[in-house]
Amino acid sequence: MALKGPAEITIEANPETMDFPTLKKYFEAGINRLSVGVQSFSDAELKTLGRTHSALQAEEAVGNAVLAGFSNISIDLMYEVPNQTLASWNSSLQKAKELPITHISLYNLTIEEGTAFYRKRTEIMQSLPTQEEGLSMYESAQNTLSSAGFTQYEISAFSRNNLYSIHNTGYWTGREFFGLGPSAFSFFDGVRYSNIANLQRYINQVKSGTSPVDFREEIDAGSRRRELLAVHLRLFWGVNIDDFEKRWGALDLETKSELTSLQTEGLIEFKQEKLFLTDFGRKFYDTIASRLI
Repeated sequence: MALKGPAEITIEANPETMDFPTLKKYFEAGINRLSVGVQSFSDAELKTLGRTHSALQAEEAVGNAVLAGFSNISIDLMYEVPNQTLASWNSSLQKAKELPITHISLYNLTIEEGTAFYRKRTEIMQSLPTQEEGLSMYESAQNTLSSAGFTQYEISAFSRNNLYSIHNTGYWTGREFFGLGPSAFSFFDGVRYSNIANLQRYINQVKSGTSPVDFREEIDAGSRRRELLAVHLRLFWGVNIDDFEKRWGALDLETKSELTSLQTEGLIEFKQEKLFLTDFGRKFYDTIASRLI
């Protein structure tokens, strides 16, 4: 778990905005990590996702980043996309592993209320890969990226040369954080909150000296402890329960009983005083998390 070193300063960018002069300015300003919203190297899938860049632009964007001086580059890839096949997914994986990148984050498509996908959900659901196909895509990513020198350190994250995402690792281990700007989330002193999403309303609130926060949720210690345990389990480094309880407080009897049940079912295991998801359990993480939380 090599997370110490110079501050990680990441900027998220989409391929269509990543021209060389702009990237050079970012690099000279002190930004040392890029997270690129590639999503797919299939033009058909990019169109389905409503993306405005092409597969070629995604490749060129990574090349521009390297020329600008970046050596720590992450890309996002999506699976379980409408009409996606295992063959098209494998093609994206092959292209990704050939690029000079250090990190890949995987996301499967989620259809959230209020989105364009949600309004067309009946049509979309008919074109989604099956659960079995989705599992095959995930396992193919694990095998392909491992053979290309990537280490999987979290359920959805792979890195080369120990270049983990320090920012995201903070989420998974309970670090407090502040989010600035419209829609930004923060967590501090047991309180989770977010800012209003509308840019102009956000500006007006700040100018008037009024708080832009429009959502606030105080989390009780027990709920926070269970939630953090579930999230921490996403990491392949495991959870030292003794250390966890010293920092966050003792787990309640119900949680301990659930852990025993999960262990009996082969979903979690204890090794060298640490708690891990089993290979089998990682395929059912959402179920495990819901049982713990």
